[in-house]
Amino acid sequence: MRLSQMLFDDLAKKYGRHASWAAWNDNRAADVSLLVKEMECLKTSVVMIGLNVSTHQPGIWENFHGRDHARKLMYAFNHSPYRGAYMTDLIKEVVEPNSAGLWAQIKTGTIDLQKQIRSFRTEMRDVGVTERSLFILFGKKVSQLFRKHLANVYPNYVSCVHYSMYGKGFSDAGWVEKTWAVLEAHSRETRATFNTLEFVRNDLMKEQLQKLMNNSSGVTKTTVPASVASE
Repeated sequence: MRLSQMLFDDLAKKYGRHASWAAWNDNRAADVSLLVKEMECLKTSVVMIGLNVSTHQPGIWENFHGRDHARKLMYAFNHSPYRGAYMTDLIKEVVEPNSAGLWAQIKTGTIDLQKQIRSFRTEMRDVGVTERSLFILFGKKVSQLFRKHLANVYPNYVSCVHYSMYGKGFSDAGWVEKTWAVLEAHSRETRATFNTLEFVRNDLMKEQLQKLMNNSSGVTKTTVPASVASE
């Protein structure tokens, strides 16, 4: 679905404080002004889902941009077929840097999970997703909640390791490589059923991965990212 300026502005007002789009300025990852300039690349056939924000977002569309491990999202998707995908969190209006703390609030009922699920479905309707849209779920807790409460409505989904993961095998290059492999396999397996947008590695992606592999700064930091590491 191609976004009109009117829809883009409406979504910014409703959801801009906790959502964004998978497009970045390569030189200034936190600069979200390019989203307006490159609106033609934005798409709702792919939706990327985190758990919740860990800090207040100061501006519109700033979630998932320019904060610590979120850089891996830029490396993985900025030049990929999924560039421009809609990005949001499953749990809204709850700032919690500790995913265990958030999970405890869900279990005790402090967070009204059913209200959150209804709000998420309203957001997806407003964005214009369909039952064929691909949902990329980052982290085990997001995957668990999605499978239980949303998979019957949005059956085309795939789980990926959260981008905050670090340690052996999860350097920036390692995470990107693993994520690409998962998405390549899923797009092949579901293309006939859901017409899933094909995920293939182009030359720019291959160059990016090679740079990460060669760059000593590709080793991840352990700082908590803007969207909670819901492992």
